[in-house]
Amino acid sequence: MLIEHDLDGLVMTNGLLARHFSITPAFGTSSFILNATTDFGGPRNIIRAIKPEGYVTLDSTRYAIGGLWQAQSVLAYIQRNHLNLTSDSTAFRYSNHSLASPEMPYPWIPGTRHSDPEASWPPKGIRLDVDFLPPSNAPQEHQAVRLRLSYEMYDGIPLMKKWATITCAACSSAVQVKRIEVEILGVNVPFGAHFGHGSFAPGNDWGGAPSESSVAATTLLHAKTDQAHGAVCSWQDDYESSMSPGGYKDQGAVEPTLNCTYTQGGPGAYVSNSE
Repeated sequence: MLIEHDLDGLVMTNGLLARHFSITPAFGTSSFILNATTDFGGPRNIIRAIKPEGYVTLDSTRYAIGGLWQAQSVLAYIQRNHLNLTSDSTAFRYSNHSLASPEMPYPWIPGTRHSDPEASWPPKGIRLDVDFLPPSNAPQEHQAVRLRLSYEMYDGIPLMKKWATITCAACSSAVQVKRIEVEILGVNVPFGAHFGHGSFAPGNDWGGAPSESSVAATTLLHAKTDQAHGAVCSWQDDYESSMSPGGYKDQGAVEPTLNCTYTQGGPGAYVSNSE
């Protein structure tokens, strides 16, 4: 388990997963590798299109987080030999990062209820905390807001956890966090739901499907939220926003995007120097 630094960013890896973060020209995930064995298809890149690390809506203003984008307008695939990364000047921008051990999400004693008494708790792994500052063109009341994205990766399992923390210790008045999209990933098939084939997303066939072929296969990327209310991880389709420079659409392509969002329907929470 380690964090590797390279010329333009860092790599968080446990040997099974490797998530590459670019820092220049902006912060964001530029590659996400599943190091599967040959029997399971070999190493594969999960990422199909480069997107912001998330979005946050403060009062009535929506900001991208990190601000990393690709200049390529076709989102069905990435041409890595001609990859041109760009930055969004209106996004929350990278400030710094730090490393720590995974935190304990809740109290638990190994051995409880017939569990393994030798299990590690918190689990073994590494945590990456990345701090972001508001864009310089944000309203004055948002300039004191501080946003942190935390990533945890665990030993011996292809599993990650990600969450956001928003504070505003220097705010003179409360700022409303109406919504935060914690994870946005444009992924390849079979990691995401097969919207391009006109099928239902996995798990959405509860009302009965006319035939087995109309329900997408279970995705290789499984995302869940640990929030009891107001949060959801869902699959969206990039087809509407994907277009070639000549104006051609990519009919037949499968372009699933994972969106994990809190909160659904608001009103969200307030941050200030007292909360």
